[in-house]
Amino acid sequence: MKSFTLTVLLVCVIATWSPVAVNAGRFDRSDAGRRDEEMRARIVERMATRKEKLGEMIEERKNQLADHESGRSLLSGDDHERVKRQIKNFSRKFEQLSNISPSEHEEMVMREMEMLQMHDREHRRLQRDELYDSRFRNENL
Repeated sequence: MKSFTLTVLLVCVIATWSPVAVNAGRFDRSDAGRRDEEMRARIVERMATRKEKLGEMIEERKNQLADHESGRSLLSGDDHERVKRQIKNFSRKFEQLSNISPSEHEEMVMREMEMLQMHDREHRRLQRDELYDSRFRNENL
């Protein structure tokens, strides 16, 4: 009995320290790091796209205002005021995004990454809960 216990213990130790088990642990960490880098790249790309889109929206509104002033496409009084207000607001936001420091940019990226990670954790938790609930219901039928 003693030799059987030692054999089982030895097998467990070898399995724990085998290159496959060690590499599996590294794979998990590198996989998480790769996901973080992909998430970071998507966030940075989305921020750049947001800034480009703001520039396009400013140009569209300026064109609408120019068409109105030239008489090509008249805007109603409310629309005219809305377009002028949007130009002002979009321009202010574009300036804010253009004038952020690298450290502020990094802080924004990190804050968004934290929010996405929290959202992902919550999503996985809900999926686990749904899976558990469905198994529990099936067992009790």
